[in-house]
Amino acid sequence: MLPCKRACARIFQGKEIWLLAIGLGCNRKISTFRSCARHEDRGKENNMAEREKQYWLHRITGGENAVKLTHPLLFEHGILSTGWASLSWDDFVKDSHDWNTFVKHFESEYPALRNRNSLWRFLEMKEGDIVVVPTWGVFSIYRVADDKVYTNQSLGELIPPCDLRDWNGKRAHVSKDENGYYSLYDNEDVFIDLGFFRKVEPLAIKLPRQDYADQPLYSRMKLLQTNADIYDLRESVDNAIERGRDHHPIRIHEELLESTLAIAKKTISDYAQHYTYEHLVEKYLWAIGADEVIKPAQNENKSEDGDADRVAYFDALKVAVMVQVKKHENVTDEWAVEQIIAYKANHTNEDYHIQMWVISHADNYTDEAKQKAFAHDVRMINGTDFARMILEVGLKHFE
Repeated sequence: MLPCKRACARIFQGKEIWLLAIGLGCNRKISTFRSCARHEDRGKENNMAEREKQYWLHRITGGENAVKLTHPLLFEHGILSTGWASLSWDDFVKDSHDWNTFVKHFESEYPALRNRNSLWRFLEMKEGDIVVVPTWGVFSIYRVADDKVYTNQSLGELIPPCDLRDWNGKRAHVSKDENGYYSLYDNEDVFIDLGFFRKVEPLAIKLPRQDYADQPLYSRMKLLQTNADIYDLRESVDNAIERGRDHHPIRIHEELLESTLAIAKKTISDYAQHYTYEHLVEKYLWAIGADEVIKPAQNENKSEDGDADRVAYFDALKVAVMVQVKKHENVTDEWAVEQIIAYKANHTNEDYHIQMWVISHADNYTDEAKQKAFAHDVRMINGTDFARMILEVGLKHFE
């Protein structure tokens, strides 16, 4: 809120209390004032330090009869577009270097229209800015490739006009006048209102909204206006980019696990003694379907005979799991691994396939322990892993 208050104060000459009052509880108002501040100071910003990366929402509806062409332009050619074909001249872009000049040129063509902000925001996009493009049920995220705004005069620099096809694969008709201005028509010679274009690079393509957008971003994509400043949602957008890159959609189950995992591990650390920790392991083995869980007698010579704190039998699978349990806090060394390896060597069972586990509350194992476990096929489970395992099977099993 504070950056908006300072920016608006420059325009409205110190009426900060009034601006703050109407801005409370209304992010769109604040965003509008912030945009107005950029309008006034655009020329100044060019001489300042490098501009901060901006985040935008932009719908590729274009103008009249344009939507059939805007989709292939973006998804096949990496070209973001908007309408206003009657203003689509290179000189218009060049001369619209500040808000007042832009308004003057805009109103000379459209004196009664008030939605000029959508075109201004399109011109405001800079190299490196991030643009979220919502379409039916999905959304895509792009990075603006350069600072150049292309018009119907310079469209040929982006794509050979003869390559323009609509989403049905039908070729668009392109006419070029003596000034080098391209006019676009569909295959039935109906005028297509597209006038301004930006070169963009894909970061995430056609992500399902319900799987990759968190609630703030999902709600903002319901806006009906052509575009919007969504800098306040930059974290949501960055998270969506990362999830899309990793093919990792939002899952409430996983989010709940991750948000409670640290609490669960700390609770175990604070309240579970070694005996209690062994009991938790036993409860877990029952919870995952063991037919029998035994506590072997303690061997007097653990270095030779080995040691297991619990052995679980899964009869249908013919699997026996031998478990060594350690309530360590920092690191567990190779001794735990050596104990379970020796125990298996002295307690073979031809009727069952034997698995060896070491479960330690510690966060890590020594390198020697990891190497020995890898060599002997021992599964190593740390405290965070085991806390997650408990949460996944359900706390009702640990009453």
